[in-house]
Amino acid sequence: MPKSLEEIAREEGLLPPPLGEPNIDSTLPNTLRFKWDQPTPLRIRAEQIWKDRQGIHCWLTFHTHDNGTIYGPTRVNLQSASAITSLRRELRDRETQDWASYIQKITEATYLHLQNSGETLTAATYVPKPEPPWLVWPLVKAEVVNTCFADGGAGKSTLFTAVCLSGAAGISVVPGLRVTKAFPTLYVDFEASPDDVIGAAVMLASAAGIPDGWQEKFMYRRYGGSLSEHSESIQRIVSEYSVELAIIDSLVGSAGSDPNDAETARAFFSSANSLPGCAVVGLTHISKESKGKSQSPLGSVMYRNLPRIVWNMKRDDDSNTVGLYPNKINTLGEKPVAFALTLDVTKTGMRYQAADIGAVATLAADTGPTAQIVTVLTGTTMTVPEIAAELAPMKDTVIRSTLNRGRGKRFIQHAGAGAWGLMEKAGDTGETLSHPPLRGADVSTPDRNALRNVSLDVSVEEKEVTKQQGYDDPI
Repeated sequence: MPKSLEEIAREEGLLPPPLGEPNIDSTLPNTLRFKWDQPTPLRIRAEQIWKDRQGIHCWLTFHTHDNGTIYGPTRVNLQSASAITSLRRELRDRETQDWASYIQKITEATYLHLQNSGETLTAATYVPKPEPPWLVWPLVKAEVVNTCFADGGAGKSTLFTAVCLSGAAGISVVPGLRVTKAFPTLYVDFEASPDDVIGAAVMLASAAGIPDGWQEKFMYRRYGGSLSEHSESIQRIVSEYSVELAIIDSLVGSAGSDPNDAETARAFFSSANSLPGCAVVGLTHISKESKGKSQSPLGSVMYRNLPRIVWNMKRDDDSNTVGLYPNKINTLGEKPVAFALTLDVTKTGMRYQAADIGAVATLAADTGPTAQIVTVLTGTTMTVPEIAAELAPMKDTVIRSTLNRGRGKRFIQHAGAGAWGLMEKAGDTGETLSHPPLRGADVSTPDRNALRNVSLDVSVEEKEVTKQQGYDDPI
């Protein structure tokens, strides 16, 4: 049988050898790794794969035998002709290969991966995924993405260094935080230095009297660029050392591109969710537009919409006190409320202390009427005028409305003088309002003003009343 023109052209070296099927590794979450040994050794990694109405998207990185990483990671729409043409041009400028064939193989495999990645379920066979436990109450849920946002200088990096230390030691060094075991932690740093983070951990451990042993479970890694560039490296660390908590500092520093771009945010959370069995906390700043009482994270709204748990941290410079406010708590069971801390710093150590959030006017104003009333009624009873005197300028109408809606749930009105107090139980659930025992340095008795187990369920009517009266409830 005579040879075809294509076969003759390949024999003469006018066309590259035919491209074989790649070895495809799909063991990492939402990642495909392609390996060719023939006609030339080549590695291509596709990460953070997603599909929308515009096409199939992913981040691609290209490695060749001779030149190492020659391009990427770069975000590509595999179903966009113009994007593929541009990608081929970039690759051709770096190394001569049959890039069109390679990209076609990647596109086919990625399409099949998306088609086969789900399964059809019925209500009869569906088994719901259990609610993840709290890894570090009340800031970090296990195995999900959590975030905390604050203005620059509020102290979020130091606080979450303390969270990492608490996990590594199995003993909380922060009043109000609760850990039940020791576990490996990883601080992924895109902004600071090991001196800042590890140095703070050493000072916190020294002041709290934490015995040696935590150091092996407290890991630190400095990166440049974007989180997506290093997701495979971080995945290896998490898997090798069984890391259960990873702090990403910060979301903006690790974005790699415009933080206001929704797809940039999606890429971040795709990388964060790819860490097997690991809780992630992303630290970020507040947007310039939200400076003041009603704050929001810097960048795309996805930085608030996609995490399960979101905390807002504010600092009162006059009292050296920080308030932490639950901005979004998408979870069942025990609900956290706002609490406050101070940080005492000496030449030899740093120590967190519980603070009364109700005693700092700038912080108490952000807790909402329910939390403020709970604060003043702790351990006592008061009439409405007495509560109003404590919470001025909050109006009597707001206080009465809040008390009446919480009657029998959070609040009880005593016969006779008409004074109000706190319920011992939260409704019929049997859930106590006092917080579970705290663990940490110099914390033998819980500070009830620091943290209370009060439900975050707030009615539409309450939100409307508080809005009219000028009180922004962070719930």
